[in-house]
Amino acid sequence: MKLVADAIVTNEWNETLLIRRDDTRTWAQPGGAVDAGELPDAAVVREVEEETGVKVYPVRLVGLTFSPNRRDDQLVFTFRCIQRGGEIGRSVESTEVAFLPVARLPSPILVPHRQRLELGLRHAGGPPQWRTYRFPWYLRLGRPLLNLYLNARNRVTGRTYHPPVEWQSAAFAVIRDELGRVLWVRGTKPGVWKLPGGAGLPHEAPWDTVRRVAGVETGQEVAPYDLACVYVKSGNDIVFVFPARIEGSKKAMPESDSRFAFFAPGEEPVTALPQHARRVADALGPDEVTLFRRQSSAGDEAPETSEQAEWPRWR
Repeated sequence: MKLVADAIVTNEWNETLLIRRDDTRTWAQPGGAVDAGELPDAAVVREVEEETGVKVYPVRLVGLTFSPNRRDDQLVFTFRCIQRGGEIGRSVESTEVAFLPVARLPSPILVPHRQRLELGLRHAGGPPQWRTYRFPWYLRLGRPLLNLYLNARNRVTGRTYHPPVEWQSAAFAVIRDELGRVLWVRGTKPGVWKLPGGAGLPHEAPWDTVRRVAGVETGQEVAPYDLACVYVKSGNDIVFVFPARIEGSKKAMPESDSRFAFFAPGEEPVTALPQHARRVADALGPDEVTLFRRQSSAGDEAPETSEQAEWPRWR
């Protein structure tokens, strides 16, 4: 899937930062593709400054929008941001840049951009909202036509186009019992414990991945209710960690079943995957926002090498 990060930046006059895109000539919030190995919250900082000249802090993740497509799936991270400097200016990607009234959004603005903007402006705190948005037929038809136009224009103007990176996703669940212990399942290697979850499929949103894989591994109906952490590995691998609960009327998992075990956070066995133990610690930590961190790409049994983004975030 392709990853995109966009920003909602408002000021004290209830205006929001918008650009008029150079490709579609429509208005939108600033943002763009996440590069290989790049954290999404770092990508939104870079994209906003490149397109508008404004420097921002990403305060919190407010939305995730997944759009399945026969050619290329897209997942958009929408951040609420605050301005920390810079001066408004145009770029090769934005013919106009301005703070405009939230109550009177300009026209034309494409439906997916308007919906993400309105969703983010309504977000008053708490978990990010996720949804699946299917592009209407006229936008699906327009995308290849737009690409043909942009390729022809770039040949004439000498611009270089770098296609977005194709990312591989995985999703895992942190499920706690009434004692606060976390559910672990046996991995494919003998004696190894892991969190429920695994790799995503084409055209599958991360929250659907965790429902599917964790549901198969536990035999239960797994319902994610928050997004605690997002990990980027070197290259193009991204991992989502969802706090989740067991729902439905299926039988409870017996503690005598050797396929499952509940461990208190920080008291996992030595055969528990260290990266997964780190994910549990992050998911149950004091932060009240979605964390964006790095982990090793050498495999889930390699030492973890996370790093926190430097800017503050709060709800």
